Amino acid sequence: MSVMWGVGPVLVVAPHPDDETIGCGGVIRLYTLSTTPVTIVFVSDGRKGGGLGELARKEKTLAEEQLAATRRQEAQRAAGVLGVSDLVFLDLRDGEVQVSQENVRLLREQLSRLRPDVVFLPFLVDQHPDHLGTNALFLEAVAGMTPQLTAECWGYEVWTPVYANRIVDITRGADAKWEALRQYESQNGRLDYLTSTQGLNAFRQRSAYKAAGFAEAFFAASLSDYRDLYIQMTGHR
Repeated sequence: MSVMWGVGPVLVVAPHPDDETIGCGGVIRLYTLSTTPVTIVFVSDGRKGGGLGELARKEKTLAEEQLAATRRQEAQRAAGVLGVSDLVFLDLRDGEVQVSQENVRLLREQLSRLRPDVVFLPFLVDQHPDHLGTNALFLEAVAGMTPQLTAECWGYEVWTPVYANRIVDITRGADAKWEALRQYESQNGRLDYLTSTQGLNAFRQRSAYKAAGFAEAFFAASLSDYRDLYIQMTGHR
């Protein structure tokens, strides 16, 4: 199943720097190869991704600030590999992605600027609080837009496999995805995201196309259907 090539602006919403590459880096590269404009919005600063729990409070704060700066640089390098130059960093604190008046304003500002036709974000079942928080923030930001946004939502997988209704062959963009993922040295030093992501994408390709190569999996829905699914799954409106 193919993504919509040749559409208007594409927005990728990443709760943390590296989620965009893990979840849909191959599709991002296919879009940029087709000259479709892509913007990546990084919601949080990623400061909690370094296993810093053992440090004293002052040392931990400094280490977190340094990690946030490092992950921004890594995100910039990764995006460059994928061919994306329009990057937005909302800089919410990692682990504290939630709906607030200011957070909604920040994201809505970008949505109004871009008016994307397609939005990629972690799917609702992904097992990280910031990932579900990103969905809540996105849907709240969209709700206040005039005129209303009519984008299609594509939920990607990071921590939790999705029940996919879209499987995209990314073999042509896979080398760029792996190179982009290598830029996240601060994260790959803790967990081997490269190997696990390659395995998942190889499995997706084999199961969908019965062929060698790599694929990414998504749950895609209209914005209104995606919102309804969010309400059904969370009980929140």
